Amino acid sequence: MHHRCAENGFSQLILTQTSRVPSSILGELGSPLRKIFLIHLLRCYVCYRFSIEDNCKKVSPIRLADRSHRVWMLMKQLTYVYDYKFAWNRSYFALASTSEPSLNHINFVGAWQIDQTYQWKPKEQGFMTDIEDKSKGVVNLLKQGFGPDDFMMEVAKSKVMLGIGNPWWSPSPYYALCLGVPFINPVSCREGIVVHLSKSKSIVAWEGFELGP
Repeated sequence: MHHRCAENGFSQLILTQTSRVPSSILGELGSPLRKIFLIHLLRCYVCYRFSIEDNCKKVSPIRLADRSHRVWMLMKQLTYVYDYKFAWNRSYFALASTSEPSLNHINFVGAWQIDQTYQWKPKEQGFMTDIEDKSKGVVNLLKQGFGPDDFMMEVAKSKVMLGIGNPWWSPSPYYALCLGVPFINPVSCREGIVVHLSKSKSIVAWEGFELGP
């Protein structure tokens, strides 16, 4: 389904139902974001309101003192620590857990799939080695039958959720925040807003600019 932005002649909006998102993507199976439309566009932005309140109420926040000493890594595919958007170094998590005294041997956990062909070409880009190293505090909790309820509970047990640069946007941080889990996200690029006003309408144009890590 295609439409153009009203009145301004900017490029097309591409409306894609979130039901097309692969069901294997963890944490999004029961998300209300799957029940609305994702809007992809070039120079116009339209906002839709939605609520995750019902989902958040399914899991009670856990007191900080009762949570596991761990960081939840926002990654659902191993590919995310190999592509160009990755904000850290793959050795960072094990080093932070074992070599940084101030972190008190904190664990880095997540639930990521290992799919050598997910947004990756192993014949051209090489084989991706898993970053899990339980002996150094990096643990993949993915197991058979891991679903949205498991995802919510495991996030609730964590002290913080850590972004890794990809995905750039995700509903998961919203779930973390409603569970009282703070979200840390690295900034590698950002978009500035230039607003052009006229008597008849206002147009918001987005101009990208690069920031340091």
